Amino acid sequence: YFFKDNLYIYFAVLILTFFVPASFGLALYKFMYPYFLLGYCFNTYNFKEKLKKVYGNKIFAIGVIVLFFILLRLYNRDKYIYTT
Repeated sequence: YFFKDNLYIYFAVLILTFFVPASFGLALYKFMYPYFLLGYCFNTYNFKEKLKKVYGNKIFAIGVIVLFFILLRLYNRDKYIYTT
């Protein structure tokens, strides 16, 4: 709202989160912000449709499936956000 939906500001905040210490409960915000930003951009700027136009439906689907399995391989219990 304050920055008139500027992508440069969103990504600047993303970079700044790497330099903010994880104290005062900020660790969870640092963890969730990239996912929030990705979802927001996909919805607001129709990134999904733009990627489909560039790469086609089949290649896009194969890329998403490959990315899923790569990320699944990197997942472990320590990455789980709900630890209580």
